[in-house]
Amino acid sequence: MKYSETSYLMKKRLAEALETLLAQKPFPEITVRDIVEKCGVNRKTFYYHFADIHALLCWLFHERFSALMQTQHERTDYELLANGIMDYVEQNETMFLHLVDTVGENSLKCALREDIRHLQNRIIGGIETCYAVSFEENFREFLVNFLSDALVGCLMDWIRGQEYRKRETTILYLRDIFRAAIPGLINQKIHLKNEK
Repeated sequence: MKYSETSYLMKKRLAEALETLLAQKPFPEITVRDIVEKCGVNRKTFYYHFADIHALLCWLFHERFSALMQTQHERTDYELLANGIMDYVEQNETMFLHLVDTVGENSLKCALREDIRHLQNRIIGGIETCYAVSFEENFREFLVNFLSDALVGCLMDWIRGQEYRKRETTILYLRDIFRAAIPGLINQKIHLKNEK
């Protein structure tokens, strides 16, 4: 087995131990000692892979969220996509809140944005194929970034203010905006193509 695979498996073991501990007690009460005891490894092993527990928490979140984005890759319906992401957030709300406290909202937004950006790229590619259109490269990049920022911004607003903005309302707004915007762009592209 390659070193990178061995290292990944150890990180995964440590992350699983943290996840188990998070189900038992609040994040601030979890120590490196708790994690290494749960894994049956020493502290040196932990610190070889992670600078601290916060770095492990970030790694765990990134792994879980990246896996979620992989499962969503065939979805082009933004209502289904938003529901899938919000289900994940609700199931892992404690982890999200600890991440906001640990790495800050901007860092969490950047992490979310990168994963959602890959998904948006695939969605736009699927739409281009389906409608036999292709957006100009710079515009396509702008569109992917714009849609990713919009989704992440709405998601973070919803996480912060769930009592003020209901999930159903947020999804309804996202659905209406995306259902109007994407077909509008496609129609414009087709119209311009037909004019040439």
